[in-house]
Amino acid sequence: MKESFSMAKGTYLGVVKGNERPAPSEARKSLLAAIERRTAAIEAVADNGRKINDLSSRKWAAEDAVSQAQTAVEHAKAMRSHRVLNPDLPAAEMTVRQAQDALEEAEATVNTLVGARDLANSLVKGLESEVEYSRWELDRAIPKVLSDDPATKRLCEAYERLLPQFVKIRAAVGFLQRKGGLPEGYRPNLNTYDWPTDGDPAWRAAFDALHTDPNSPLPEDA
Repeated sequence: MKESFSMAKGTYLGVVKGNERPAPSEARKSLLAAIERRTAAIEAVADNGRKINDLSSRKWAAEDAVSQAQTAVEHAKAMRSHRVLNPDLPAAEMTVRQAQDALEEAEATVNTLVGARDLANSLVKGLESEVEYSRWELDRAIPKVLSDDPATKRLCEAYERLLPQFVKIRAAVGFLQRKGGLPEGYRPNLNTYDWPTDGDPAWRAAFDALHTDPNSPLPEDA
C-alpha cells in the first residue's frame, strides 16, 4: 500500500490499495472532456459528409425523375394532338395536366434536395473548425495530466537523484579516455547530442495513449 501525491499542486490523492487507483484528478477530468469533444466533432464531420453524399445521390435520382417526367409531358401532348386528328385512338395513360403535375412535383423534389445539400455544405467549415479547436483543447489538456501525475514527480525525483552520480561517472570516464586509461577497445559515447531526442519509448507510448484514454497510466519505473 502506498500513498500518492500530486506534484503540480501538492494535493493528496489518496491511498492506493492493490490495483485500486485514486479518483481522477481535475486534469484527467478535463482531458476526458477534451477527448469527448474531439470525438463528437470528428463524428459530426463524418455524419455531415455522409448526409451530403446521400443528398447528392437522391438529387441525381430526382433529376432522372424530372427527365422522365419531361418525356411524359411531351408524350402526353403528342397523344393529345393525335387524338384530335384521330378520335378513335385509345386514351393516353396520362393526361397532359397529370404529366405536368408530375413534372412540377419532380422539380420541387430536386429543389428541396439541392437546398438541403447546400445547407449541409454550409456547415462543413464550422464543423471542421470545431475539430481543429477540439484538437487544440486536447493538446492543452495532455501536458496538464502529465505534470499533475505522481509518476511524473517520481521521474523528476529520480532524475535529480541520479544526475549527480551520472555526471560524476561521465567526468571520470572522460578523464580516463583523455589519459588513455580505458579498457582496450572501449569507446564511450560522451557526446550528449548523440543521445535520443524523441523520448523514452514507454513515456512516448503513455503520451500517445492519453490522446484517446484519459485514464491511461504513466510509467511506474522511475
